[in-house]
Amino acid sequence: MCPLCDKKCPFWKLNSTCLSSWQSHLFDNEGTVFFAIFMGIWVTLFLEFWKRRQARLEYEWDLVDFEEEQQQLQIRPEFEIKCTNRRQNKITQEMEPYLPVTSKCARFCLSGATVIFW
Repeated sequence: MCPLCDKKCPFWKLNSTCLSSWQSHLFDNEGTVFFAIFMGIWVTLFLEFWKRRQARLEYEWDLVDFEEEQQQLQIRPEFEIKCTNRRQNKITQEMEPYLPVTSKCARFCLSGATVIFW
């Protein structure tokens, strides 16, 4: 094949592009359209049947109002034990446990270091 530039470029062989053209055709062909349509339909049906099964199990196990009951609970006991400081909530005017900023920063740094390490 002809050189790609005007000065001091060598000739190159046509078969050097065969692998890259084969790889691009592997992912960009007519079958990918049908695969995308199939995956769209499959995902929609899967999610709808999953929601149906979840609702049926929720009804059978009598857990219909479970989330509302959980929201009415106050604070997790583990959190309440760790938080010895309390301050007044500006909206509800109730005393609530809270973590100081220094404790929050230390926890965030430890968590971030762990994530970056792994």
